[in-house]
Amino acid sequence: MLDRQTTIMTAAFDVFSRYGFKRATMADIASEAGVARQTLYNAFANKEAILRGLIEAHVEQTCKELTAHLEANGSLEDGLELAFDHFARKPYQLIHKTPHGGEIMEALDNSASEEMAESKARFSEGMIAVLKPHISAESPANLRAEELADFVVHTAMGHKMKASSEEHLEKLLGTLKRLVVSYCV
Repeated sequence: MLDRQTTIMTAAFDVFSRYGFKRATMADIASEAGVARQTLYNAFANKEAILRGLIEAHVEQTCKELTAHLEANGSLEDGLELAFDHFARKPYQLIHKTPHGGEIMEALDNSASEEMAESKARFSEGMIAVLKPHISAESPANLRAEELADFVVHTAMGHKMKASSEEHLEKLLGTLKRLVVSYCV
C-alpha cells in the first residue's frame, strides 16, 4: 500500500468514525487527509473503494502478524490471542466505542461484502497455520485443521456482534480458547 493511500484510509476512518459512513463526504476525507480532492479520487473512486482498502489493509496486517508469530514459533495460546485481537476485539471496539461504529459495520457488509468474505477466507488460512502444528491424527473427533480454523474464525467474528459487553466478549473468547487448546493438546 502506498503511503498516500494509507494516509487517506486513516483519514477516512477518522471521518467515518466522526460523521458516520453515510454523512461523510469525499471532500471531508480529502480535507482530513490534507490532499486535494483530485488526489483522493486518483487513489480511490469513492467511499466504498476506501472501505475495501481498509479491509485489505486490516487483513494484510493480520496476516503479517500471524506469520511473524509462526516464524517465532509462538505458542498456540498466543496465536489464538493475536487472532482474537484482530477477529473480535478490535472490531468489537469499533462497533461499540466509535459513535458510528454500527453504521461503519453496516457499510462494510453492504458495500464490501466480497472483501469481507475474502477476509474471512484469509483469516481462516492464517488460523490453519496457527492450528496445524498442534493437531494430531489422534485428536478427539478427528477434526482437520481446516475445519477447526473455520469454526474458530467464524465463532470469534460472530462474538464481536453478539457480546453484550467487553467482559462478556472476553468470557466468550476465553471459552473458545480453552476449547481449542484442550482439543489440540
